[in-house]
Amino acid sequence: MFLYANERGKEMVFGYLALAAAAALYMQKFQIVKRQPAALKLHKCIGILLVILVLFHIINTFSLWDKRNVLLLISGMAAAFLIILMCWRERNRGQKKHRMFAEILLLLLLLHIGLYFMDFIRYKNAVKDLLIEQVEIGKLEDGTYIGECDVGYIYARVKVAVEDGQITGIEILEHKQERGKRAEKVTEQIVEQQTLQVDAVSGATNSSLVIRKAVENAVTNNPQEND
Repeated sequence: MFLYANERGKEMVFGYLALAAAAALYMQKFQIVKRQPAALKLHKCIGILLVILVLFHIINTFSLWDKRNVLLLISGMAAAFLIILMCWRERNRGQKKHRMFAEILLLLLLLHIGLYFMDFIRYKNAVKDLLIEQVEIGKLEDGTYIGECDVGYIYARVKVAVEDGQITGIEILEHKQERGKRAEKVTEQIVEQQTLQVDAVSGATNSSLVIRKAVENAVTNNPQEND
């Protein structure tokens, strides 16, 4: 469940955050930590793991923050702050207060996951609705065309150069994604085959589709400059 999409795997790390937080809360609630010294060490290891996962999650999603739901960002940052605060000040807090924060943390993570899946479903539906139309490249005016495509979790903006009825080059001006960087090679296929009906790059299907749609949107606009 937490590794649902091939281009979103890194982002699903917060699912493991919830599992780790639940494990820590379980140990606190039933006083396993207090009764068993070995469990205390494990509990501290879980805390360190939570901090590492939070930092990993933030780094790998930072470029897409402007595409996120505001409530998703707020819940995520609140959870991250609480995790770091709990680990940093653990020695100065009582058992009861620490457990209370753990319960709040788990609720925040569950909220974060719920909001993410709502956004993720919208993103999947947006990708599903993308259709690449056949474009008669030979009839295009010479010039430079600008186009973009935005499905929420993936965004692409491209510049397409057309000369003598052929696409001579495609420059990706912006490509926001997580693991779809390799999809940018699809522009080479378009130029080589002179058609938008090319195969997606393996392992980056959705990003390939978004880039192709951005190219289509570009060439169906008026050129930015004529030769």
